[in-house]
Amino acid sequence: MKKIFILFAFIFFALLNTSLAFANIELLGPGKPSPPGDYISNLNPILIWNNDSDNKYLKVTIYLKDSNFVPKVVREWLFVKGTSLKVPEGVLLPNRTYFWTVTDMQSSTTNNYLYFTTTNPISAEILEPGKALSPGPFVDKNSLKFIWKSENADKINLIVLKVEKEGKKIILSKEFNSNENEFDLSSNPDIKELFTSGDYECYVVAIARNDTKVSSSNFFRIR
Repeated sequence: MKKIFILFAFIFFALLNTSLAFANIELLGPGKPSPPGDYISNLNPILIWNNDSDNKYLKVTIYLKDSNFVPKVVREWLFVKGTSLKVPEGVLLPNRTYFWTVTDMQSSTTNNYLYFTTTNPISAEILEPGKALSPGPFVDKNSLKFIWKSENADKINLIVLKVEKEGKKIILSKEFNSNENEFDLSSNPDIKELFTSGDYECYVVAIARNDTKVSSSNFFRIR
């Protein structure tokens, strides 16, 4: 009887210590507790978590979620210290759903996971008008046309700011479909009247699901 009591006590305290270890590690992101989780275009995300002790060695594991019941380990890092880890090149592929976890090296089981789904990396670059460096060249507003290129975006926002002494003022903010790549100011006389002499900054924002990437801006001037 005494041996049985000791055995139960050992199991109880082992489970207690395990649950405490899990409770001290909180996953912060990227991801959500259920699939598909967050949509990200960055294939080298930084995994971030909270840990009550910097002295603990941790194990970080990324799994691939597929139709199989048994999760597939994509990459595992052992003896990790700290509260973050950047996923290196070649680990993640676009258009996949992954989940990840962090555990104490003394424990190998947890139900604390975060899911994320990778998308094709998006990009956007404004081609005309202007140059990347301020103050930019002079342009004729009567022939002013905004032209850009993008990849893997669901929609594009074009934003133009007028640079004034008091700060920057939004002159134009317009949304476009992913298959559009230009906006001709001459076809919009009401908007064209807003462009008076002065300095301007323009940029495009490529949006893919919940992910956003802002291109480097261009500068131009109107006499």
